[in-house]
Amino acid sequence: METNNIEETFSDLIPVWDKMEEKHKNLILNNIEYKTFKQNDAVHDNDVSCLGLVLIKKGKLRAYMVSESGREISLYYLNDMDICLMSASCAMKDISIDVFIDAMEESEVIIIPTIIYNRISKESLVFSNYINEIMASRFSDVMWLLEQVMFKKFDQRLAEFVLYHMNDDKKLNMTHEQIANHLGSAREVVSRMLKHFVSCGYIKLYRGGIEVVDEKGLYGISEGN
Repeated sequence: METNNIEETFSDLIPVWDKMEEKHKNLILNNIEYKTFKQNDAVHDNDVSCLGLVLIKKGKLRAYMVSESGREISLYYLNDMDICLMSASCAMKDISIDVFIDAMEESEVIIIPTIIYNRISKESLVFSNYINEIMASRFSDVMWLLEQVMFKKFDQRLAEFVLYHMNDDKKLNMTHEQIANHLGSAREVVSRMLKHFVSCGYIKLYRGGIEVVDEKGLYGISEGN
C-alpha cells in the first residue's frame, strides 16, 4: 500500500492522527501488520496471543463473554473503521476479565503490535486520550447491555436484535442457537418467541434464518409498544 493511501486510511481510522507527532506516526506506519480473519475466526481469546490494537478496515467483529456453564452473551459489535481495544488487553493492567472477540464475517484489519501500542500510549497524550474515549464508549455499550438484560422484556431485546442485524434484503442468516448465544438466552426461549413473531405476521422463518415481513411492527415490539 502506498504511503499516501496508508496516511489516508489512518486519518479515517484514528481521528486524532493529524494531531500526533511525526515520530509516533512513523513508528506505527513502520510496524503495522495486515491480516484477514475469516467468518467465525477467533480474533482474541485465552488461547490467542495478545495481538495488539486492531483497526477494522472492513468487516464485523463480535465481543462476548462466556459463563462457567458455557452460555455466551454479546457485549458489543465492531464494524468498518472501528477500533478493537480488547485485542491489546495484555497491555492494559486493569483489565482482568475474559472477553472473546470473533469475526462475524470476513474482516480485513490493520494491527498495531502491542509493544508499539504500549509505547505510543505512554508517550503520546493525544493518542492515549483518544484511547480513553474509546474505552469509555465501550464501557457505555456494556452498561447499555446490562440495562437491556435487567429492564427490557425478552421480546423487545429479540426484536431489536433482528432489526439491527438483518441485511439489506431484510434477512438474518443465523440459527436460533446462534441468536441465543448473542442474547445470553436458551435456544428454546428464542424459538418460542420467534414463533410468536411469526404468528403476529412480523417475520417468516426459513432453514438457518429469518426474514422480516413487517419491519414497522417489529420496531414497535422493540420499543415496547
